[in-house]
Amino acid sequence: MDVLRIAAFSQGNQGGNPAGVLIADHLPSPQDMQKIAKDVGFSETAFAAPEGDSWRVRYFAPEMEVPFCGHATIALGAALAMREGDGRFALKLNNGDISVDGRKEGELFAASLQSPPTRQRAANDAEVEQALALFSFEKDDLAPGLAPALIHAGADHIV
Repeated sequence: MDVLRIAAFSQGNQGGNPAGVLIADHLPSPQDMQKIAKDVGFSETAFAAPEGDSWRVRYFAPEMEVPFCGHATIALGAALAMREGDGRFALKLNNGDISVDGRKEGELFAASLQSPPTRQRAANDAEVEQALALFSFEKDDLAPGLAPALIHAGADHIV
């Protein structure tokens, strides 16, 4: 199995945010996906396999599985366009379905994605305390008037 290394959000062949992409007939075991992601060493690697008329997709960081990764999805869209030709590709994630468009533009490939549904809520005291402890901050370090919130756009983030 060959892992593609693709820089999403690049300008031509410059810059970008690298992600690993592995497209296979069947997804490897979770243990194998974790090992592959660690060996690739990028912040995330996308794994995809055909499932009916769509693609089953899972994302792994070097240390754990993650629910979603935007730049790895863009990289996957480009890789699917390389393999399948231009198109809209339906993706089945662990927590829902999205799509990615992949296309050839000159000598390069481009992609755009439909993000997972977003949601937000106030962060509870335990979540705030955990985040403060993680960064060695105190409640007094927080900006007055800006209540901490849990924002979800494919993965939960406290802000």
